Amino acid sequence: MQALANQQYLCLQPLPVSAPGLQARLGGMVIKRCGFALNPMGEAQVLTVKLPPYVLPSPIYLLKQELSPEIGSAGVSEYEFLHKLTEAMEPEHVLPVVYGFKYLFYLQAIALRCFQLPHFFYVHDVLDLKVVLQAAHYFGSLHTLKESALTNLPTATAALKLKTGSGLAARADALPLILSYLKEHDAPILQFCLKGKAERVRRLQQSMASGEVVIVVDGQSLKAARCLKINDKEATLLTCDRSMQVDKLTLQLCDPLLIAPQGVLTPERQGRLNFALDKIVATLNAVDSAQLTDNTPPTLEAQLWAKLSPEERQEYLKVGTRNPQLLDLPPLFSSDFYKELLFFYQADNFPQCLIDSELELYRHSCRVRFGRRLQRYMQEVKAAATLIDEDDERQQALFMRIAKYPQTL
Repeated sequence: MQALANQQYLCLQPLPVSAPGLQARLGGMVIKRCGFALNPMGEAQVLTVKLPPYVLPSPIYLLKQELSPEIGSAGVSEYEFLHKLTEAMEPEHVLPVVYGFKYLFYLQAIALRCFQLPHFFYVHDVLDLKVVLQAAHYFGSLHTLKESALTNLPTATAALKLKTGSGLAARADALPLILSYLKEHDAPILQFCLKGKAERVRRLQQSMASGEVVIVVDGQSLKAARCLKINDKEATLLTCDRSMQVDKLTLQLCDPLLIAPQGVLTPERQGRLNFALDKIVATLNAVDSAQLTDNTPPTLEAQLWAKLSPEERQEYLKVGTRNPQLLDLPPLFSSDFYKELLFFYQADNFPQCLIDSELELYRHSCRVRFGRRLQRYMQEVKAAATLIDEDDERQQALFMRIAKYPQTL
């Protein structure tokens, strides 16, 4: 991964317009490519996604992200969006850089709707600057910052006193600036994180073989962990945080976490972080993991798979390899759920391939779905009203646009 990072960084800033999950929607992605010296390679690109006519964005997400409700009114289809993003990530020397890798799960939802198994981050290492900054807070130069300052990209940018432009295209500007800051102030931590998945796997395999406890930084908290089992995609961990909360969880190996040896927690750091390492290690060693339940939420892929029969799963995999504009009707054994999944995949992405009766069915389905979602939209508008800063005229104007948006459709 270090060799890759020596060539190009692909800075990605997702623009979520709904809650996460199988139905998660992106308004688009801001893409900024930089060389190893962090020199810009062309202008930042805003790749927007056109939302289907039955989809309404989340008013709360729009307000918090400071996004116009019209962001989904123009752009490419989800199928084309995936194609363009895959092209941008294809060169072997490109390293995707994000702030908060959980937002990349939106790409998994899009891929599954397009009959493609999520593969982006199984084949690509990803650098999550939120994880790196959090590690710098625990172990490096940022120990004087409040941890809450790293909650999201705007707060981190402000805390580091970095100057960025305005507008959608500038939303990825902070990523190379943070990289530059880390190279100057916390280079050893950055270099450790650049070792990527191979280092995570090595540390976890070593933990499983020896029973050794490792330190985990995941962008949310600091934990000690012992690996219970590991395969090519995931690992099961027994974890304990500084409040002595013990959990069993499943970690996806493609998640760009930091897995470090215990030695990173020096006595000085343990005291500053209120992290009683010896006590926590003793707790992990004393726990019978077989008595604990793994409450990790299933992956989006697993959630979809649970809705499909074995025969439908096989058909799903075949559809993903076929020309999407020349698909056959669903097999007779298909459930209503699978038929709907296939129909909306074609209609949302390739409406020009539908015959008249299919187009009429699509329009009717859009009206029905839109009506259901409009009621939820207006309920969420009421909830969003409680988040408004009365002294922020810009926020108030955005809220009014969001509230009136359905009337423009």
